[in-house]
Amino acid sequence: ELKSVIPLKAHVEGNKHIRKSLAFKQRTLGYEPEPVNQPKKKKIIAPKQKIDCSLPLKDRLLDFEGPILGLNYITEFTDPTDYRAVPLYTCKMEGCKSAWGNSDDMFNHIKKDKHIRNYFNMKYPDDTRVNSLNKNELMKFALEHTLKENIFSPAQRPYDTMIQVPDLERYKEIENRPRDWSEKRQKLTGRGSNSTPFAPSSSSSNANLTPIGYKDRGIFNEEKWKDVKTTVTVDESVQERKEIIDGKVKKIRDMINDKVAEDKILLLIEIALDSIELNVEFFAEDERCAEMLNREKDVKAEILRLKDKVVNKPKPLTQSQQKQMDREKFTQLFKQQIQELGRDVCESVLKGKPADFIQDICAKATDKIMPEEIKSFAKKEKSWTEFKVTKGIKIRVTTFIKEYAQRFLEK
Repeated sequence: ELKSVIPLKAHVEGNKHIRKSLAFKQRTLGYEPEPVNQPKKKKIIAPKQKIDCSLPLKDRLLDFEGPILGLNYITEFTDPTDYRAVPLYTCKMEGCKSAWGNSDDMFNHIKKDKHIRNYFNMKYPDDTRVNSLNKNELMKFALEHTLKENIFSPAQRPYDTMIQVPDLERYKEIENRPRDWSEKRQKLTGRGSNSTPFAPSSSSSNANLTPIGYKDRGIFNEEKWKDVKTTVTVDESVQERKEIIDGKVKKIRDMINDKVAEDKILLLIEIALDSIELNVEFFAEDERCAEMLNREKDVKAEILRLKDKVVNKPKPLTQSQQKQMDREKFTQLFKQQIQELGRDVCESVLKGKPADFIQDICAKATDKIMPEEIKSFAKKEKSWTEFKVTKGIKIRVTTFIKEYAQRFLEK
């Protein structure tokens, strides 16, 4: 007999009763409850997707559906000495703080609201409503703008307005920047890519830290030139030039073999040809460089041959052209195999007959077999690369040629 409902109420509200009630309900519905005090399941963290930074920004944007603005403020820097080097980008739009990085960094910058807001601030400097738009309103405004200007579709965007700079010095400067680099810090410290050559080696730009009596004589300061090699022999110049031009020819060949874009190969070829012409013109009257100049002319001829190979390379065959070529090739191979098989059969059946007679009978039998075999294979709608003499065809052909040859034997 229950004297008080309080303990019952406390039991019903307890975790143990609730857990068992839920387990009973799960079993009633046909589900097996999880065991009590089982170890927690480990969350499997999906591996981060690897990003191909060698992919140009244009290729990334062609796969992106959304408003993209301000491409004319983007500069692409490439290493002219290494076509495999990852392209680097900067954004010079006011307000973007000289955003920089690889194609993935710039792709994530250019599609975000900050870059788009800065674009509209540049386009409508007197319109204060731009800064009052929230993110959704801004993206809607950008969408309407791109649709109005017919630049919303990935294929319609003005990619040609992006500036391309094949400059090794600028490329290396951007590549060697620390990850926390900023335009503001560079202006404040006076160090970085814009620092002047032959600057004092002091770690600070504070003039009060300059030693008393120090006089920087600019380029006339001997201390700055102490490690500079002032004399170079002709042999050293020739050897250095040989290594440079050989390296360029090797890169051109590698680019052709790797099927790099034609415009990049032609750019490197033009740079190499210009370099050779300048070198020949400069050393034309120096008798000591005669051997080097003759070699430069041979290299120029080799580069021109490579250029002709790039410009006049055969166009890829269409699907129908490739199919027709495969049909002709494998039909001829099939016919040769049939002829060889027929010759052996005819020689065994027509033993003692003249060789010309046997050859003629074999050719006639082959001409009768080929149309039927081609027609039969064409109905299968398979690739002509599979048109071969199988075991079944060999038995059928052997029987036919044997019967065909015996008719002439009886005559």
